[in-house]
Amino acid sequence: MIACVAITVAVVQFWPVPSVVLALLAAGAAFFFIAGTVRAELGPEQAAASRYVYIVAPTFIVAGAVLLSRLPKAIGPLIGAVVLAVALVLNLALLVQAHDRLVSKIACERPMTPIARGSAGNPC
Repeated sequence: MIACVAITVAVVQFWPVPSVVLALLAAGAAFFFIAGTVRAELGPEQAAASRYVYIVAPTFIVAGAVLLSRLPKAIGPLIGAVVLAVALVLNLALLVQAHDRLVSKIACERPMTPIARGSAGNPC
């Protein structure tokens, strides 16, 4: 935590960052910390569940957009395009993974009754 604060102070002194960006990043980090700590009692897979990304992602997107808008006009769109390309490739890989898990889950649950599918004791 102290290292994060030190890095933030060093970056802000070298390259002034708008306070809205710092507030958004701090809010996102605080949400991850609080949600992960509270959900950790349900196991590590719940503490790191991807559904929390959907809540915090808009704060990171807005912070990134504000930072990109401050870059020189020639570099900003290039960095934005690189980030978009990397995100598309990584999300495509996650989509294929999720599809494979969904297919195996459907095959596992097919012989079950609807009540058993929705129960907490579902082995799938």
